[in-house]
Amino acid sequence: MACNGHWKQYKHTNTLYKLHMTGAQLKKYMEWSANYYNTFRPGDLTISFNPAIRAYNYDMFEGVLYDVDISAEPGSRIRNLTWPDGAP
Repeated sequence: MACNGHWKQYKHTNTLYKLHMTGAQLKKYMEWSANYYNTFRPGDLTISFNPAIRAYNYDMFEGVLYDVDISAEPGSRIRNLTWPDGAP
């Protein structure tokens, strides 16, 4: 199989969109995506995932720097969100 044919194996179509949004809107969406993780509690041995959220609905973000604190409650997990130059 040639490398240029790998995309043909994926049965779902995908569309790439470019969106214009504020930093607050981006952070809100990032918080929604971070709901994929269950809240990590003291004594937990592993990270666990919310069974109500399908793995393909978890998004990662490029073009910004950020931390995801899964020990924080949902809605407060995205930390240190900045542009690559450090600007908020």
